[in-house]
Amino acid sequence: MSTRLRGSLCLAVAMAALLIASPARPGDAESSDSILDRVDELQKIAREANGGARGCGVGKLTIKHGATIVEVTSGLDPIHVFGNPVDVADLKTILESRVAAQTDESSPLRGDFDDLCYVCLHTIQHVPDPEAVPILHALTRDDSDTVRSWAVLALLHMESKHAGLRGAIRALELPKRALDGARGRGATVPDWVSVEKEAATPGAKRGG
Repeated sequence: MSTRLRGSLCLAVAMAALLIASPARPGDAESSDSILDRVDELQKIAREANGGARGCGVGKLTIKHGATIVEVTSGLDPIHVFGNPVDVADLKTILESRVAAQTDESSPLRGDFDDLCYVCLHTIQHVPDPEAVPILHALTRDDSDTVRSWAVLALLHMESKHAGLRGAIRALELPKRALDGARGRGATVPDWVSVEKEAATPGAKRGG
């Protein structure tokens, strides 16, 4: 066997061993696990990232939206949680499960997933995805102040940055407590926002 061929074989074996030994990152596309099977792990990472335990700063975030690639300058939280690039399909899967958790006790997102939902909402706002609008709207009614407030903030950001979504977002009615939560986080609520009418209290007297 020639020295060149022997060297090529050794390199190939070494590369194969490296691939086998390298652990998959949370956001690796090759992972066969469902993203919902790993939400407890992702929530833990998100909490550490949000608290600064995994390092602070900004970086270039790549977001995959089907065949479209969106690149933004972002905080490092989504990169810590999902790796880079982040797939919008994963974000929507997590957020849809959180919507389901409002009525379905078996949803894997039932309970305290504020940090993970925050990272998802803060990331998905950069993408002009019309499918995300009804998901975010549903989350403005979430039991968690963090989730419903950041759902409003994401919708306001999308309305201002993505002209193609403007009409659909402006047609929504948003709950007052979600808007109050967004204001508490520094948001200025535009004049076009319609406040959702509160349901009448059972047994309350009606004016006559």
